[in-house]
Amino acid sequence: MENLEQGILTQLNTKKYNFNCKQNYQNDISMTSYRIKKKINLVFIDLIVKKNNIDLILKEIDRFHNQNNEKKWKTYIIVGITNEKINKKDLFYFNGECMFVSFLLFNNEADEVYYYDKWIFALGLNFKKIVKEIKDIIIKAYIIK
Repeated sequence: MENLEQGILTQLNTKKYNFNCKQNYQNDISMTSYRIKKKINLVFIDLIVKKNNIDLILKEIDRFHNQNNEKKWKTYIIVGITNEKINKKDLFYFNGECMFVSFLLFNNEADEVYYYDKWIFALGLNFKKIVKEIKDIIIKAYIIK
């Protein structure tokens, strides 16, 4: 996961994203979060993402959000590795209050990237462009050989 994280961060840095406020978080799941825009965080998790542990990940993101006293709207882009085929509709969540979560998962066994690339209509929370850029980085670095 560290190689994937470093590869993505290096490529995104060349696109002039602001990587301020790096935070390491460890509770039930180990995560590293980077605020790349005012309302968007890029989160790398050290856990193989499966359909049956997505709820656990969402609880940890919610805990992380609340622990940092985030009362304002935020989008979290979760980057991780999976070994399952996951449907696009299962990769986007809204907590009903002020938080969007979008998963971008790399299946290195099947050489596929799963992501949610729809546009959301909330000021400053849209993640479509960033998700597509990360997807392209993964495809170029890890799938196209």
